[in-house]
Amino acid sequence: MKKLYYISHLILSLPLFVNTSCAQNSHDKPIEIEQLTSEVFMNEEELQTPMSLTATDKGLAIVNTNKTDNLIDVYDKTGKLRSSFLVKGEGPKEAMRISNIQYIEKDKSLCAMDSYRNTILNMTGSIENGYEVEPTLTLKKNTNDNALDVSSGIIYTNAFGQLANGNIIVSNGTVAGMLAIVNGNGDLIKTIVPYPDKNLVNEQLTDWANIQLYYPYIRVSPNGKFAVAAYTEADVRTFMNIDKDSVAYNVYIDSYPNDLYIQESGPDFVQAFYTSESYSYTQDLSLSNNYAYQLYIGLKQNEIRELDIYKDTRRSSSNTVKVFDKNGSLRRILNLDKWVQAIAVTPDDKYLYALGESSADGYYILKYEL
Repeated sequence: MKKLYYISHLILSLPLFVNTSCAQNSHDKPIEIEQLTSEVFMNEEELQTPMSLTATDKGLAIVNTNKTDNLIDVYDKTGKLRSSFLVKGEGPKEAMRISNIQYIEKDKSLCAMDSYRNTILNMTGSIENGYEVEPTLTLKKNTNDNALDVSSGIIYTNAFGQLANGNIIVSNGTVAGMLAIVNGNGDLIKTIVPYPDKNLVNEQLTDWANIQLYYPYIRVSPNGKFAVAAYTEADVRTFMNIDKDSVAYNVYIDSYPNDLYIQESGPDFVQAFYTSESYSYTQDLSLSNNYAYQLYIGLKQNEIRELDIYKDTRRSSSNTVKVFDKNGSLRRILNLDKWVQAIAVTPDDKYLYALGESSADGYYILKYEL
């Protein structure tokens, strides 16, 4: 009997006035395959409950789960804790839950979204002197029950990114497109990237059921000129290059969501469930100014659950990192010596940090030289 995995993710949308191009995966240069050996950067005694990593020019920012009082810890290049901030709470300078941090190279600031309130938080300061939290924008929610109505607005999740021109890429949950670009006031500028044809996935899908299949990671480069969206249960990647007020993008579709269980709950309501035979693809995503690093799974749900690392931690992991250039061409495959749950590349592409876990060692951060 197949196990079912309920799809509860909402969909994303990204920014700007767009020059559109679609692409099939092609490799005009040889792909390098490299074996990387790690050194331990931090161990369990130095960490709280880490969930995601972001590398800055001077250190490493770590997002903790909402089990901790402070959601962000910042460490310098030696692994010394320099700042712990963003109190968990519902106050104006607090947050209930964030999933990742964006590093903004221009002013050395950090940016995150409180997914509980759809509020974007800017954190200005430095590793040396600490950070000041300021809420800058609360994104508008769709107030229309008919989410398929393009005019009804955007459904946002905590997948977002801030661009060099001040606009923001967010996830979109209407048939207008997978990604949306909004301005600094939260007003919609443009939706981009059509959803894949539902009939190529399953002919029983409705538009809304099709939308719910695509849960993205959105990352923006430190300089704000390069962005990528990659998806968990579909091998779909969108590479965006930003030039002033325009975005040129390439979309690569290698695999659609597979082996779905479709349940019709009424004449107009269809739900889709992943099964034990459904594949997972993106575990995490990190960007430098020139490359995208995808922590890649490429396994079925039942295969993931048979891995020793999953039996030990009950969390999905990977030891494969695919490196793409800004146009979306695969350039390198990095084989890590450990299975990890999250990654962060430094802005200069010199080092890759990775979050690992085991029942014996607890949480740890590894460092790889690239």
